[in-house]
Amino acid sequence: MHFKYLENIFNKKVRENCEKYEKIYFDCLKNNFDKKEYCQSEFHDLKLCVHQFCKEWKKKYKNYNLKIEEKI
Repeated sequence: MHFKYLENIFNKKVRENCEKYEKIYFDCLKNNFDKKEYCQSEFHDLKLCVHQFCKEWKKKYKNYNLKIEEKI
């Protein structure tokens, strides 16, 4: 399987899985004049979602020796 194809699938799936947390976080920023310190719990939830997704992804594709960077 091509790595570019896997990358595209990964990007799509992580967005699908964590979309609600991303929306909550951006809504919080919008409602608090982009003050990140007021939205730390929402950001934490988003990071946790991405982390959990990456963990499951690594387990699913463990035979491919992939390096995944969790960037938000």
